Amino acid sequence: MCKVYHVYFSTPPNVKPGKDYLVDHSILFYLMAPNGNFVDAFEKIFSKDEVYTKVHSYMTEWAWGKS
Repeated sequence: MCKVYHVYFSTPPNVKPGKDYLVDHSILFYLMAPNGNFVDAFEKIFSKDEVYTKVHSYMTEWAWGKS
């Protein structure tokens, strides 16, 4: 699944079983269409207003049956 969505993660090399550790990973989220298809991805560089505008636009299209 990580390869399909180009998600990165890395576990530290010397982690002992049962011990806590930090995971280095991608910081983004995906918008999926009502039919389950990928629509867009948003990285941390996008402001909340940019995300809102794009998501609202997609939702309006879906409400009007354009995609």
